[in-house]
Amino acid sequence: MARTKLKFRLHRAVIVLFCLALLVALMQ
Repeated sequence: MARTKLKFRLHRAVIVLFCLALLVALMQ
């Protein structure tokens, strides 16, 4: 159960990082 939660958190972190990178790319 905890392992799935950790995996979900990691997946969410990757999505957030991707969105930030996209935002930076659009600003430049």
